Amino acid sequence: MDLKLKADGKEFPISSDIIFNSWFGGIPDSEEYLDLLHDCVSSPNSSIRESIAAMDIIDEQIVNQLLGDRQLSVLKELLSNSSASKYISEKELLRIIDINESDLCCGIADNIDSFELCNITTLAEKLSANNDPKVRLSLASNHLAPKMIISRLKNDPDFGVRHQALKSLDRGFKIPRL
Repeated sequence: MDLKLKADGKEFPISSDIIFNSWFGGIPDSEEYLDLLHDCVSSPNSSIRESIAAMDIIDEQIVNQLLGDRQLSVLKELLSNSSASKYISEKELLRIIDINESDLCCGIADNIDSFELCNITTLAEKLSANNDPKVRLSLASNHLAPKMIISRLKNDPDFGVRHQALKSLDRGFKIPRL
């Protein structure tokens, strides 16, 4: 993107990062700015990509581009965005779970019910086997996670996970017969 500042008849080239770092947070979450987001989603500045990942107006093309981001904070923001979750496939989520980064896995566990293109039982199975108790705790805390998985977590080796699973089950979860 070629940007210039014009002052007193003189033009000064400026970095898009300078403009976007000071201005990007003020972009309204409105459809009229979607073209701008498409232009900015490939910015080398991860703060800009994080801001885009958090916006409600992002579309499938932007989500797919951000899913390939190497910056974990961008993926974390994307996973917590319910507007983005409707575009994220089960295959992509399983790939992200396989990265085995706790914050990303917790983001999936916290929002497991919002991934419309996925079998949440498949995701919950994979998350419940994660070696990090923080991930299993997030799953046990989500009242919209599959109840049979929560029921299994009441036997988890970690006390906190067991306690949360039992607490969640006591709050009225209905356990299907196995």
